[in-house]
Amino acid sequence: MRYNKQPLDHDELIHSLTERGLAIEDKARALRYLKNVGYYRLTGYMYHLQSNDGHHIVLTLVSIR
Repeated sequence: MRYNKQPLDHDELIHSLTERGLAIEDKARALRYLKNVGYYRLTGYMYHLQSNDGHHIVLTLVSIR
């Protein structure tokens, strides 16, 4: 199986999360979460906070402080 998507670096992952509606007030803290927990595990915890329309938009009032 070939994968065509290039991996994103941590800054690009943070940008992706903010594009989906996650409010990130402390970028350094979010970066630590990504490095320690990992993007896929972190987004797995956020699954129930996302819309159910297939776009993975984070519901309002969700943030990393």
